[in-house]
Amino acid sequence: MKINVLSLFSGIGGINMGFSLVKRKPTDVPMRRSEVPLELWDKHRDILKNYQHIYTDFTCENVDKDWIVAVDISKSRRFGLHYLRHRVRQYFESQEQFIVSTDKIQDIILYVRQKQENQNIPDVTKYCQYSLRIQDRRVSSDFEMVVSFSGLSYVYKKQLSAIGHLNDKKYIGRVVIDNNIYSYKDDNAYICNRISDAYPVISNELKRELKLEYDSQPRTNKELRFGMKGNKYIRQNSYEDLIRQRYLISKEFKSFVKLYSDEFITLDQSLIHKLPPSANQLLIKDYYGNTKIVDDAIQYKMHGNVPYDKGDEKRKIRYFFIYQKDQQGIDAYNFLTNTFQNGAFPQVSQKGFPFTEIDSLAKAMKQMVEPDPCEDIAFSSLDNAINEVRTNLETRNIDTLNYRYIAIYISPISKDSWDDPNFQYTYARIREQLLMKSISMQGFYQGHLSEGHQIKYHFTNLYAAILAKVGGAPWVIPTNNLNDLIIGIGAFCPNRIQKRYLGTAFRFDSNGRFHEFDCIPGDDHRQLASKMRDALITFIKERGMAPKRVFIHFYKKMNNVEWKDFMQVVSKLGIDIPIITATIYKSEESTMVGFDENEKDMMPFSGTYIKTGDSTFLLYNNVKYDSEKFQQKVQKSKDPSRLFLFPLKVEVNCRNYKEEEKSLLVDSVLVQCYQLSRMCWSTVDQQNLPITVKYPSMLAKQVPFFENDIIPNPEFACSNLWFI
Repeated sequence: MKINVLSLFSGIGGINMGFSLVKRKPTDVPMRRSEVPLELWDKHRDILKNYQHIYTDFTCENVDKDWIVAVDISKSRRFGLHYLRHRVRQYFESQEQFIVSTDKIQDIILYVRQKQENQNIPDVTKYCQYSLRIQDRRVSSDFEMVVSFSGLSYVYKKQLSAIGHLNDKKYIGRVVIDNNIYSYKDDNAYICNRISDAYPVISNELKRELKLEYDSQPRTNKELRFGMKGNKYIRQNSYEDLIRQRYLISKEFKSFVKLYSDEFITLDQSLIHKLPPSANQLLIKDYYGNTKIVDDAIQYKMHGNVPYDKGDEKRKIRYFFIYQKDQQGIDAYNFLTNTFQNGAFPQVSQKGFPFTEIDSLAKAMKQMVEPDPCEDIAFSSLDNAINEVRTNLETRNIDTLNYRYIAIYISPISKDSWDDPNFQYTYARIREQLLMKSISMQGFYQGHLSEGHQIKYHFTNLYAAILAKVGGAPWVIPTNNLNDLIIGIGAFCPNRIQKRYLGTAFRFDSNGRFHEFDCIPGDDHRQLASKMRDALITFIKERGMAPKRVFIHFYKKMNNVEWKDFMQVVSKLGIDIPIITATIYKSEESTMVGFDENEKDMMPFSGTYIKTGDSTFLLYNNVKYDSEKFQQKVQKSKDPSRLFLFPLKVEVNCRNYKEEEKSLLVDSVLVQCYQLSRMCWSTVDQQNLPITVKYPSMLAKQVPFFENDIIPNPEFACSNLWFI
């Protein structure tokens, strides 16, 4: 297996460089005291310890330096990262055909102009965007450069001074001046001074406003030649190999930065691992109530089987509809009422038996279901929807002692338009009114009716989500670790509110069932620690013992304050148990990716994981268990790109553990992440993110639009999956 990383040669011997205690010119680079070369620290530590930052331009040409020192970067490795980053950037800045910048984590961002024959959009210049990351000994024995293709970027050929009202932060995030990229927000003063030399990088908002038409998804001849359109692995590998061959192994580049090899690194087998086959398994039931094991993707096993848990069957399921009284809303309402009662699209099997392509709701739930005898709610317009729904619910007869309720909201706006204020506000406030009455809501976009028979594919997801919202479990994961406490924390920052919220999912059972949710402001560390404490205390009270282990799945790396607050909680309770945190990054890891050259599609099998540092792993989490069966799924898929998932990046840290237990704890975390990604009941499609992080972020996405930024009726709403 190869990875998109080039191994850099750190060299032998010293390189003379000058260092200063203050910044003396714009090209001076600051570095923390802990990053200065050992040669400088050993000679001048008494002075350096009084300064937080030291400055250098990585040369000794300017005589106005405090010290000139011969530095061996093979020994001063933190400094070596700065030096190599500087050399790579210096090379590309010396070449006119590149646009260069640095992002917030010091990766070098490179825009490579496409050939003239590919410049087929008027007033726009097309670029391939790459990021180059310098790192130390993650997958080899020396410094490394990760070469990552980030997609296509487009730069408008008109200056900011010529685009009138579009010169606004609403439309522009980045601009290009003299082959460098600047942030419209952070560098606005400089951009204004150079407004006639500044060209905007086209954002989605600017693209819509300019009515530009182009496919921002790149395609490669290789993926088309292999009949694998949408294969992100082939595409990524092709573009990364292109820049490697064309620029990174050239004599000119290697005169700035030495390479061990011209090829991307082939991973040592000791870094490649595989989760046990049992990690793929899910549990459902057959018609006789016997537990069945599913080893394949769940969407192919739902038909002909029974949900693992149908919820409180002593209470029937009642449903009603909320819809807009326009023609499209009425048509969708009529279709859904008939489908829920009778199914849809009747057919006859080869053996002569009648069936419907979409099951009725009762047949899908495998239990008693009935429409609510109270009338359905029809609102006149989105502007009036919230008040009209509230008025109806105030007088509605709701019997939650004997029934479980689900409201089907037929939305005039697609969930793809989440940024639409009408969708955010109306959707959330209607849901809030229902939660006050202990009613969950399931959305359905009325525009799906235009899809004809293809609409049937939405109902598998729809029925799974409805069952989860009335307390059932479509499927679960098998486990033997019933005495572990799992806590999940996700986050979301709504664009219009600009405030981060944390969704918290406390006390997941090891089989993926949850016990409690909440949502708090993102900067409230004490409240977060308090809720963790409550979860731990409740677990001990219910079980009569402390958990064997506590796993915390966090959307980011826990900082020292968060660690300190939680460890104080554990200390006060007087328990000594392993605390394991898994930092689970929300987006797929596309920066550093391993490619299986033995597979035609280049995607490693699901359950493969690669060690990319002391405690960091790339976990391949997809539906590829068998090459032939996977290719059949690709051929049948309307959108094959959804099947080619990049790996999940997981960072594991442990406290209160014995050293010999660490490898076992790491395996447990990765198995958890892998299994819990299969527990998302909002869809039957394979998800890359475990629900311990995905569910809380879904929760935090909606609560900010509630009236008081809090979850109403917590007795019901904090123990129900209303937000999926």
